[in-house]
Amino acid sequence: MALAQSYMTAAAQDIDYIRNSRVYCQAEREKLSAALDALDFVKVLPGSVNFILCRLIGRYQTAEELQEVLMPYHILIRQCGNYEGLDETYFRVAVRTEEENRILMEHCAPWKKIDFGDRRSQRSDKEITAMITLYLIRHGETEWNKSGRYQGSTDVALSDMGMAQAEKVASYFKDIPLDGVITSPLQRARITAEGIAKSHGMELEIVPALQELCFGDWEGKTFSEIDQLWPGMISEMYHHPDQLRLPHGESFLDCQVRTMAFMKELLSRGDHKSYAIVSHGAALRTIICAMIDIPLSRSWNMGLSNASITEIRHFVGENNMNDMNMLFSLNQIAHLADTATSHLPK
Repeated sequence: MALAQSYMTAAAQDIDYIRNSRVYCQAEREKLSAALDALDFVKVLPGSVNFILCRLIGRYQTAEELQEVLMPYHILIRQCGNYEGLDETYFRVAVRTEEENRILMEHCAPWKKIDFGDRRSQRSDKEITAMITLYLIRHGETEWNKSGRYQGSTDVALSDMGMAQAEKVASYFKDIPLDGVITSPLQRARITAEGIAKSHGMELEIVPALQELCFGDWEGKTFSEIDQLWPGMISEMYHHPDQLRLPHGESFLDCQVRTMAFMKELLSRGDHKSYAIVSHGAALRTIICAMIDIPLSRSWNMGLSNASITEIRHFVGENNMNDMNMLFSLNQIAHLADTATSHLPK
């Protein structure tokens, strides 16, 4: 007992350690809160301590049910139904080390995947009351696409072929009703979106959250140059994107958290809407994976050509419960005719 008291007394006097611990915990809490809040069946409650209180909304009925789903992944949550003022829909998770929090966040996608698989068959037609159509468009070809260089957050211009592709995309949407045209701020996406907006007499909505995954030190380099400088890492990125943070760049999970935070806000704007959303290869993959419940580890299992169009329909259930997303088309390129290209997304 005396030894423990001495240890605690010494720890309480280490002011720098206490201060650094608070800063670290706050930073990890913010990242973990954002990842949890990006899930459309979780509401994160405000707080400042080293755990996060959440409430289930719509899909899982109780925290106990969610715990049963998570158990195979060796993830435990604290059910909070026995606390005064809370019910069985409340649970909390601890803010732990960066690595432990990363593992928890990487399992967000499998949680949703299991949920959709279990519950779609139980949904009746009466539960579907409205629909939101999302046209996800990858920007036209750039000069770096042509030369096989990774772009990421670098603002690279469209090539002549990319400009021609942008015109084809605008022509495709000319007679399709839209309620908004939304784009990443990077010029390759913005210019691709401008023709769509112009044909509908709309102003562009520029959203920084739709910017491409930051490839960090890889930007401006080719596949072979990257493989020479970071042997084996580029292969790891394509086979296990959910487990890798790029050197001085983002992880796919970082990208998905920000893209889905915006998508969640967009879907809350009202029913019976249609939007054209112009973004980038990796960023769009994180959105598609989240919306149709594909783990991030499978991000590169789908092709997204320059100026391709992917359509997802979001069906809104009664009282915003039991929503469902349906992939109607992936990587449409028929509208491009002789301007189609099929580079690896960068």
